[in-house]
Amino acid sequence: MNKEELHRWDQEHVVHPWSYAGPSLMIARAKGTRYWDEEGREYLDALGGIQNCSAGHSRPELIEAARTQMEKLEYVPMHWNFTNEPAVQLARTIATLTPEGLNQTYFVSSGSEATESA
Repeated sequence: MNKEELHRWDQEHVVHPWSYAGPSLMIARAKGTRYWDEEGREYLDALGGIQNCSAGHSRPELIEAARTQMEKLEYVPMHWNFTNEPAVQLARTIATLTPEGLNQTYFVSSGSEATESA
């Protein structure tokens, strides 16, 4: 893909919260706590935890765990009494770590979803 065209499409079609300062930094890959742009320059990912990468990028053990789980079952909505073993096990673990009386977990995908649901 032509990088100039990608940058143009980015400016025309992608909303970047908190930034309207011109062309975006096009990230090509990540590993651990580092990003690399399309030119090969390295950056510290100091914001990964703000969205979903607080455990780091491209960790082999997480990739393998995700692959193994996705080969069996990648998603089940928790509505209408559907459930799955990993969700039940995680909810039980959370219940053992939280204060007395906090025994149930409501799984959501984001902080916004959690706030709106609460």
